[in-house]
Amino acid sequence: MKNASGRGGKRKGAGRKVGSTKANTKIQLTVRLAPEIISFLRSESRPGLSQSKIIATAIAGYYNLPVGKQ
Repeated sequence: MKNASGRGGKRKGAGRKVGSTKANTKIQLTVRLAPEIISFLRSESRPGLSQSKIIATAIAGYYNLPVGKQ
């Protein structure tokens, strides 16, 4: 059945555009943590200080790594 409205379907210029060639600055990682650590992260996170930022800062401090853009 043809779409009478002329919308949708495969056509030139349709769909998601190709992503940029810039490398990702962050990579998603899934980890399993003890309930006590999860509780701590949830209690400490607030606007401007995400759980991700807390973990990245802790790991960077422990291993003396430079902390880049968060």
